[in-house]
Amino acid sequence: MDIVVRTPHGDADVSIASRAPTTTLGEVVAAATGQAVPRLVLVDGGAVDATAVLDDVRLVVGSVITSEPSMPTAGSDADVDLVQIAGHGAGRTMRLAPGRYRIGPGRRSNADELEVAPVERTVFELVVEPTSSTSEVSVVPPGSDLARSGATPDVTIDVTIDGAPVEVARPWHQGTLAVGARAFQFDSPARSSPPRERSVPDHDGTVAFG
Repeated sequence: MDIVVRTPHGDADVSIASRAPTTTLGEVVAAATGQAVPRLVLVDGGAVDATAVLDDVRLVVGSVITSEPSMPTAGSDADVDLVQIAGHGAGRTMRLAPGRYRIGPGRRSNADELEVAPVERTVFELVVEPTSSTSEVSVVPPGSDLARSGATPDVTIDVTIDGAPVEVARPWHQGTLAVGARAFQFDSPARSSPPRERSVPDHDGTVAFG
């Protein structure tokens, strides 16, 4: 099973080929980091006792284990939710606080590309600016004088809002943002997060879903 162990110093891609039945989650983290066994870790965002046996943790392929968990930042009315409605990865929602976000292919397909994974090349940028009530969102295409400098994309990807090409920085108040084969919408203010539920993984770390 392939998982990711995340630390403040970087991420480690770990492949578990075999293990003893008594192997704990903390022992895996310690082996990957070279540090002492932690007391508590996060598995895909949920707190787990590091003494738990791997078979009881419900790991899945691509699970991210954070060795030094921190309390999540409280949300605010200025946050927005970026919701992918079509294309590979459809159904994902990413909470965005006010700020600037480079969006494009990441170095790891199982990472949160918006904030966590480095972006290989910028396809577009989102700028979330708080107002007196919620936030305003702007879309910045690569090459705009507002975009960060970076390498020229090898492949041009069309960026449109409701079919209209985004050729210069422009506000995105509503409508569908299409980026190649993917499509996005956003909610402002962000919705409250529903409890996350999933079925029990199979022995090989895969999860059935509809």
